[in-house]
Amino acid sequence: MDKQLTVIVPAYNVENYLEQALDSCIIQNMESLEVLVVNDGSTDGTYEIAKRYEEIYPACFKAINKANGGYGSVLNYGIEHANGRYLKVLDGDDWFNSSALASFIEKAPSINSDVVGFSYAEIDDISKTSIIKRDIPIEAEGNYKAAAMLGKSASMHSFIYKTGLVRNCQIDFPEHCLYTDTILVTVVLDVSDTVYIFPQDLYQYRVGREGQSVDPRVRARKLNDMHKVLSYLMASLDFSSSHNGFAWSQCLGKFDIQYKEIYRLLNGDREMIRRLNQIASSNAAFVKSLAKTSRVARISLACNGLFSPYVAKMKGFM
Repeated sequence: MDKQLTVIVPAYNVENYLEQALDSCIIQNMESLEVLVVNDGSTDGTYEIAKRYEEIYPACFKAINKANGGYGSVLNYGIEHANGRYLKVLDGDDWFNSSALASFIEKAPSINSDVVGFSYAEIDDISKTSIIKRDIPIEAEGNYKAAAMLGKSASMHSFIYKTGLVRNCQIDFPEHCLYTDTILVTVVLDVSDTVYIFPQDLYQYRVGREGQSVDPRVRARKLNDMHKVLSYLMASLDFSSSHNGFAWSQCLGKFDIQYKEIYRLLNGDREMIRRLNQIASSNAAFVKSLAKTSRVARISLACNGLFSPYVAKMKGFM
């Protein structure tokens, strides 16, 4: 049977969480599902867990063991080897709403949109409380504007992508770099014409776990990784002919967050400010578009007037 969906599971030292992730993929119609569990050089029992699922469900699960190359290397591998019509990334410490996954697999043969958008849930790892993010009240299909209900910026948790479309983007994800999922969602959604909105919370996103990439202590150490991601986007995107405007909105939001985090986590480190300004200024069309939005002023005010490229230039940071 043809595979409707390939799930790429980046897995690095997640032996305490991986079973929950893989169990959530065990559904009634899983013969239409492919799960690529990519062990990225783990030093714990992650790969052994993946192999066990492959042995029990060989038609669905595949355990891949590779040297550590970081999140981007896993995406590069998974996209190249995916057999499903659609593609989804599931981090090894998160999981799916199995009912929503089964509903999508059943519906998938009749869907032909470039991307499929879902709401998702954030689950606090300590309190176990759940918050639905980007709650979607109705099922809908249309052009990209139909995705407005998902917000102006987007999380990788919300989307499934047509595999052929992702491959056509020819993304070469940076290795040994966190946050490369930002590249995937930004580049692919920017070239998407059609979106199918699915009113269920498919992705269950674990928050509050010590050591995960969104942990503030990790983010302070890994700001350089996000700067690599933004450098990649500035070098590869043509904002003067952006297909549907998504990339510009997404990148502006990411710069907004980075300026604020430099101020909040690093006390406004001037070298980091200068470096981020240089990244923002490297794409002339992006800089030109910034001049047309009042949001630049809001970024500047939120960060004590230091951090927009224009204010920074006047203050000698560039």
